[in-house]
Amino acid sequence: MRGQAEVRRELFSGLEEAVAAGNTEQVRQLLVRTNATASHDRTDAENAIAAEASEHLAVFARQGQAAAAARLAEREGIEASRAARRAQTLPARLEKGGIGPNCGCGSWS
Repeated sequence: MRGQAEVRRELFSGLEEAVAAGNTEQVRQLLVRTNATASHDRTDAENAIAAEASEHLAVFARQGQAAAAARLAEREGIEASRAARRAQTLPARLEKGGIGPNCGCGSWS
């Protein structure tokens, strides 16, 4: 059976490599494992690796939120443009249907 120190080294080495490779899913999985099995008595190097991994996940989450916000803003912008076009054409559509100040019905005098 391997020693606990060797298991810790492998976990943190894998975590460091996953962060360097930008493999977010692997970072997430390994960070959970390192926190579950090696959260006490960490060395400064282990703390630095765990902090870097946590920051990687936080950046990934912020990027996802920013992308979702951009998609929402784009959809809202498209909807606003459509509403503006409808508002611009509304008077002509009303007059065509016999409603409005220029329809000739005399009701707007």
